[in-house]
Amino acid sequence: MGVIAKEEIKENDSERETLKKKEKAKAYFVQYLQDAPDGRYGLDCIKEIASLNIQILPKEFFFIGQTYFKNSLYQSAYNNLNLSPMPFAWGYLSIIYTKRGEYQKAREIFETNYPKYAKTLDSEDLNKVIENYASLSPTGMKTGWYKALEIAENAKAPGEDFILYRLTKYVSGEEQNNLYRQIFTRFSEGKYAADAVANLFWDAYQRQDYQDAKLLGNIH
Repeated sequence: MGVIAKEEIKENDSERETLKKKEKAKAYFVQYLQDAPDGRYGLDCIKEIASLNIQILPKEFFFIGQTYFKNSLYQSAYNNLNLSPMPFAWGYLSIIYTKRGEYQKAREIFETNYPKYAKTLDSEDLNKVIENYASLSPTGMKTGWYKALEIAENAKAPGEDFILYRLTKYVSGEEQNNLYRQIFTRFSEGKYAADAVANLFWDAYQRQDYQDAKLLGNIH
């Protein structure tokens, strides 16, 4: 639709009419980026937006930067995301700063913005951003995941069940079981609840605590 709208621009249009038509075409291209940042025509839409030679708004810079990010063009993503509102750009910038080797900056962006703006990312992207933060801990992933958990708990931010689940891979025994219990009791409708119950069931069964195993089996 953006290409069609662009074709409606005529040489004899007034300056005002030309701008109006360019804005209409840009809106179609930006909408595509918003709906499908990893779509096959995303980079083409960015080229078309640039060719219009009109003002780009801060939120539009975000959709452009997001598309570059999804296409692994991190320098272009960085340039555009830094011109966009931080509530939307923070997660992608945190990962980009990590790729640039600016680990302290990546941590600062996460710790400042995750508590406030976690909901601006979909769950898949948010999980990637959290995992990136955990990987930045100078004392190892386990410490990184526990730090992420502390931030999530204090802010009541989305992603806490994901953090608890990932932490189970770095601990064992009762510490691991405690994490599984938190997942299925506090996030019973979440993505990881069934697996948490299953793991607790097998632990109880192996300990020959058949009463507990039966209760957990009924839940599962």
